[in-house]
Amino acid sequence: MPVFSGDMERTAWEFEAQELLDIYKVDFIGPYELTKGLLPVLQKNNGTIINVSTPIEPGKWWHPLGYMAAKAPLNVMTKDFGLEFEQKGVPVEIFAVMPGAVSTDLNGHIQGDFVRTTENAAELILSFFFDDQNHNGQVINEDGSVVNYNPQH
Repeated sequence: MPVFSGDMERTAWEFEAQELLDIYKVDFIGPYELTKGLLPVLQKNNGTIINVSTPIEPGKWWHPLGYMAAKAPLNVMTKDFGLEFEQKGVPVEIFAVMPGAVSTDLNGHIQGDFVRTTENAAELILSFFFDDQNHNGQVINEDGSVVNYNPQH
């Protein structure tokens, strides 16, 4: 049976270090390198980068260590790039959307009333792209609220 980074049947301590590194490479290093590589083209075209992310706080029913641990730096990257784009006048917008549960290969195509199809998730993600709002540096929940990792500020 294939191992999924979103596997809910495994405890946090059942992951091997190499698995965590592999997940990290796909969910953080890959988007980082892609963003860096495309930045010249994005700058010329006032581009937008939308990262697909996930909550990074474990919950009773959802707590895949590998996936959350790899998406946390993606969220930090999104916020940091957004801040630096703003500070340096880079004409690129970057934000992340957390579409909620989506039935994919990653989770073995889970089903349920709370689970979106990939098409529904794409519609949700694109709704933020087309809403004429500046989401630069934001990590956005599926309900449209913005994640605040530092409630003191």
